[in-house]
Amino acid sequence: MDEKSDSFNENAAAATSNTDDKVNDIEEAVLANPSSDEQVEGGGGDDEAQLIKSGTPSSTTPPKYPPSCFTNERGNLKAVAFVVRNPCLVFSLIIILCVVIAFLLQLLVFRTADGSPFTAPSNEFDVYDERSMQYDSLRLAKDEVAESRKALEAGNTISLKQSELSAVAIWVFESGEGNDQGVFSSKESIEGMKEAYDLFLLDPKFKDQCWLDYRNKTLTDDERQCQMPLTPLAMYYASEWDEDKVANVIEQFKDPEKMEQFNTLALCLVRGLYCDLLQDLIQDTSAEDIASITQLGADVDSITSKFDMQGELVENFNQVTELASYLIQVDIFKGFVDYGFDSGFSSDNPISMYSRGIVYWGGPLETRNVSLTDEEANDEIRKSERDARKDFVLDNYLEAMDVQADKSTHEEINSYYFMTAIIGDVILNIVQQVSLFLVYVFIP
Repeated sequence: MDEKSDSFNENAAAATSNTDDKVNDIEEAVLANPSSDEQVEGGGGDDEAQLIKSGTPSSTTPPKYPPSCFTNERGNLKAVAFVVRNPCLVFSLIIILCVVIAFLLQLLVFRTADGSPFTAPSNEFDVYDERSMQYDSLRLAKDEVAESRKALEAGNTISLKQSELSAVAIWVFESGEGNDQGVFSSKESIEGMKEAYDLFLLDPKFKDQCWLDYRNKTLTDDERQCQMPLTPLAMYYASEWDEDKVANVIEQFKDPEKMEQFNTLALCLVRGLYCDLLQDLIQDTSAEDIASITQLGADVDSITSKFDMQGELVENFNQVTELASYLIQVDIFKGFVDYGFDSGFSSDNPISMYSRGIVYWGGPLETRNVSLTDEEANDEIRKSERDARKDFVLDNYLEAMDVQADKSTHEEINSYYFMTAIIGDVILNIVQQVSLFLVYVFIP
């Protein structure tokens, strides 16, 4: 009996000890989380049972996470939390930064000491000069004839495949840091610029999008080639280069009197234009000088006819630059070179710190009779072609263009591209990157 009594007392003591431990656990839990005190006092059966069963408090507050570099104490991404809390601020900062970047671009690229780095294209015009009046009359006559032809062909207007200029891609090149000899001073810089055009010219798929050359009417569509880009690299990659002939042309143009005489008479003697206005000057010119000017013009025509970008880089590329520095002074030939060299380029300063070029894109993408559809339908077709061109560039070229424009790609030149078709997507990508930058800069 005593043994049973002792055993009973031991079990009762153990049970009491266990109950005391549970009560202590509940009290500690309540002290740790006061909100659970109401649940216990209010007779929350489920919560109390849960407390007694598990020995841990029930809590409705969000769990606490240790904050990190990317997340806050609630476990949310800091970037997302900042944007959610300050949407107007983030939007305003993005707009302000875009305006600042645009201003800096204009400041760095176009506001040089001498203004724009490139010469603005223009026509010399004197309202009292007979040639200017004739040119103006010719321009008005061309516009009138074009309108008359458009009216006559209104019932059967055929637009040949890629026969019209629909878009352009512009490359601008700048001498890299430490390169004070210009973008045409070395083989590496010239080849670096050529790579930008080769992204398109060496791609077989580009022929389905480029502006086709229809000047030769006898060729089939498969035989036609893309219009050559407007770039001075056409000179540096001429299919033929006669160093002796070029040296002779340069030597003659070095004579200021010869240059002036050539500019005065070449319009008639070389191009056959305005000869009636120049008749008196021609009569006062010796037969030897007339023959010299005619031959010089023929030599330059022979040289420039090979500016087709179909050859290898001319070995003596410094001679190419020197020729360009004189051709830019010749009225009837400066159109070959003035677009791609900067405004400070001349025979006295044969250094161009900038260059630029245009790649042409054509339309429509298929031959069609535009007179069979109304203007609204034609606009829809043109819009769909623009969208197709944008997708084509984004899918095939944008990544390579970005690599080409990366400053680390070429040491001696910096490359920039501009194309209306993709400008929206490029700006959106820039805004996204700027947004992320701003978010991380202003993370609380």
